[in-house]
Amino acid sequence: MMRVLAGILQLRGPHPAAAKVLTATGLVMVAALLAVFLRLFRGVEALIAARLYSAGMPTSVDFRGAIVFFGLGQPGGFGLRITPECTSAVLIAPIALVAAGLLSRPRVRWHRVLTGFLAASAVLVIADQLRLGVIAWAVQQFGLQAGFQWSHVVVGSVISLVSAVGALVILVRIAAGEPGVGVLHRN
Repeated sequence: MMRVLAGILQLRGPHPAAAKVLTATGLVMVAALLAVFLRLFRGVEALIAARLYSAGMPTSVDFRGAIVFFGLGQPGGFGLRITPECTSAVLIAPIALVAAGLLSRPRVRWHRVLTGFLAASAVLVIADQLRLGVIAWAVQQFGLQAGFQWSHVVVGSVISLVSAVGALVILVRIAAGEPGVGVLHRN
């Protein structure tokens, strides 16, 4: 993997078309690998959430089940399972494919697309962790039934939608470079 990355980095100057093809191929592979290793990715997300929110309450994680437990051993303890439908991977994979598609544009530079993809992916992962925190807080405050339904269905969906749109905007803006150059060129 490092050899491939080093090869891509060397292609910045003399062979930008080859670098674009390699980057696009890598982005398509990222999307495919997210699908193949979805269970592992969900476990990592659960682990991150458990570590992130451990400062506010006791947490633990079932890595294989992608479950974050909050307040176990206390009254009202509960677990949140990161399902295949509610992982940031389902938003990162399409962003990877959009990024790969952007590389077909003549003025778009591969390293800007890759930077945009990484920034967009970071936004999606952070937003998903925020969404999990909001759901956990709502369950603590309003109980499992009311707290989960409202925070997951309404607030969680809004967070996911806003982060997906924001990630797409970030990807395109970074990929386009300066105003008036690349994908966002206006006459």
